[in-house]
Amino acid sequence: MSKQQVAVTGMGIVSAVGQEVESFWESISAGVSGITAVDHLSLAHCKSKLGAPIYDFVDSGLLLEHGYDDRGIRLTLAALEQAVEQARYHNSDIALDRVGVVIGTCAGGLLSGQRWLREQADGNGQFSDPKLLSMYYYNTAAELVSHVLGSGGPVMTISTACASSNNAIGVGWDWISEGKADIVFVGGYDSLVEAVYSGFNSVDALDTCPCRPYSADRAGLSLGEGAGFLVLESMSSAERRGVSIHANVVGYGLAADGYHPTAPHPEGAGAARAIETALQHAGLAPHQIDYINGHGTGTLQNDESETNAIRRIFKDYASQVPISSTKAATGHTLGASGVIEGIATICAIQHGFIPPTVGLSNPDVKLPLDFVGGSGRKADIRYALSHSFAFGGNNAVVAFSHPEESMNRSKKAPQPVVISGIGMVTHAGIGKSSYLDVLQNRKAEQAIAEKHLRISEEVEQLVSQSFDRKDIRRMDRNALFALYSVHDALTDAGIEPAASNDSRIGIMTGHAHSVFEHFAELYSPVLEPGTRVRPSVFPNSVYNGAAGYIAAHYQLLGPTSTVNGGEASAALAISHAYDRLRNGDCDMIVVVGSDIIGDEALDAFRSIGQLAGFTSEAAAAIVLETESHAKQRGARTYASLNGYAIKSDAALPGDNRAAGDAQLRAMIEVLGADQRLPDAIWGASSEEEWQGKASAGRFSDGNISPAYSTIASAFGETYGAAAALNLAGALLNMELKADFDSNEAHRNASRVIVNARNSGGTAVAILLEKS
Repeated sequence: MSKQQVAVTGMGIVSAVGQEVESFWESISAGVSGITAVDHLSLAHCKSKLGAPIYDFVDSGLLLEHGYDDRGIRLTLAALEQAVEQARYHNSDIALDRVGVVIGTCAGGLLSGQRWLREQADGNGQFSDPKLLSMYYYNTAAELVSHVLGSGGPVMTISTACASSNNAIGVGWDWISEGKADIVFVGGYDSLVEAVYSGFNSVDALDTCPCRPYSADRAGLSLGEGAGFLVLESMSSAERRGVSIHANVVGYGLAADGYHPTAPHPEGAGAARAIETALQHAGLAPHQIDYINGHGTGTLQNDESETNAIRRIFKDYASQVPISSTKAATGHTLGASGVIEGIATICAIQHGFIPPTVGLSNPDVKLPLDFVGGSGRKADIRYALSHSFAFGGNNAVVAFSHPEESMNRSKKAPQPVVISGIGMVTHAGIGKSSYLDVLQNRKAEQAIAEKHLRISEEVEQLVSQSFDRKDIRRMDRNALFALYSVHDALTDAGIEPAASNDSRIGIMTGHAHSVFEHFAELYSPVLEPGTRVRPSVFPNSVYNGAAGYIAAHYQLLGPTSTVNGGEASAALAISHAYDRLRNGDCDMIVVVGSDIIGDEALDAFRSIGQLAGFTSEAAAAIVLETESHAKQRGARTYASLNGYAIKSDAALPGDNRAAGDAQLRAMIEVLGADQRLPDAIWGASSEEEWQGKASAGRFSDGNISPAYSTIASAFGETYGAAAALNLAGALLNMELKADFDSNEAHRNASRVIVNARNSGGTAVAILLEKS
């Protein structure tokens, strides 16, 4: 399949310096800053009370009748409406099954989570409005956008801290390039919230004056809030619809620092690899870049690291490429920053003008690059880069082009992908043998109502003893068990799990609920004045924290990302990794699905019916690699991963109406032209639900139907780990011809679909075939 070129056909934005694209551009091009005193939050415990709040916000009212009043969601829907109108979405003949949604966020619905905690504190322990926790879920906004659009295509939420929505742009680019969608609404959002201020305050990253990126007297960042959308569309679809093209997305790159939970690599090594990958995808040389919208936060370390990364890749041309940071205007909008700064970059291309870095009156002579301050600069911009570098060592760079410029990259043959390793830590113990024992014996734990099985203290001690204490002392239990599952999987794959310093091996993770306790601790200074937040809490409070620890410990320096998609998290992360491997970005990616849920989260989520019945803790890792790399090193492989499909029911979160429709569509798509029945199907739903709703007679041939299995009867609901554990079960079934359920078809399965579906109606199907 030829690669589709990716156009930008719509934009929408809500920010402190403009609540639509035109006013936003007027402000940033004129050097207007939105950073001011933040009066509506309780920030007595923070060194800085500055930020870039959005005042006089005009709310469209979308979905308010359903109670979705979280500020981040309100900002998101306002930006969405603008993008929908500009892209003429409702005025065109569009196949809804080919429309996708991917959103990046660092803090999700933390404001609603804080309201829930406040109501808990004020109500003497009585459970609060369950809608608040529903809005707290990080993937809720993406599911709501899918519902508003009526889209039936792929849906995903990326949570890689400050790199989230730049990473999301890359996912949208993948989906269109690989023919998974024709149109993708790529969003980013975050709102100002006390818990986030607490986190940055705990690591002394906030400036008491408005931030001054690249300045000699810079002293920290200023937080902001906002939301933005880019409508990405295949060139063929855009031309068919006759819509305006504002710019093209011509490439992106992801890379891990593998250095520190909160500090960037001092030499900018990970950032440099992300820049290099983006340029390679675009088929561009460094001297062809006319402008860089820099990460430019205003912290001493970040600005120096970014400078070193640019010098590392651009070499002699580094001092000639103009760079500016728009964070001094908008504040650091965290998960929204990638899309917001992407809009700034596209406007710069359209207007032939580089917006200034506000406050850059005293450039740091130790940063010898062309940082644009003052009143900005006219420029003919044909190609530009937008940088996002995040806590946890996530680096994401997007390459844009003028609409008159086409993609220059050569089309490479896609790389076949195989699975070569499995690792896990579950309530049953460590590794495959313990997992298989529970799976084969089908221990009837699910019959015990309200049962939650934890990973035992004995297992935790065994895991901890496998590492040097100083290497794991800052990790929470989720990161610890995820770390060990990677050790187990790499060993199973025949890779020595030691620090390898390997930029060709990546790490991606999927989680649903694992950061709740840490967020609650970040909010504690507001509920209990005088409480001090430990600096170690902050990196564990972001979903990409575990991936950052893993990358640093094993020096997995290739593509890295974190997906938050409820029960489908691991399956979505696997799909993301698959696309990076197929594109040749690396040789191997370890994907981890995990959720370790503490008492406070258990009580909270059970209050809204999200943890009813049998649940358990787990971390499971799957090693994906290119077939050529596996052959080169003589690896044993379990199976080939021959594709994935993601579809949505476009339902409101928690509304399982028409359950099975998206799953069925995903299975049909993943089989492609070869619609032979799979031998077996693994999924999270019960056999009755599967037979009644998902198959609907489609996956049967007379009296023959695929064997159906699920880990749920043995392990309960494991949320972020569920799809990885199901996939492990399918692989071991194929490898060992194990008799899990006295079904002959299982013992001879060579063509298997692994399903995953979350409560928001997003369904994933993954196709495995015996190597």
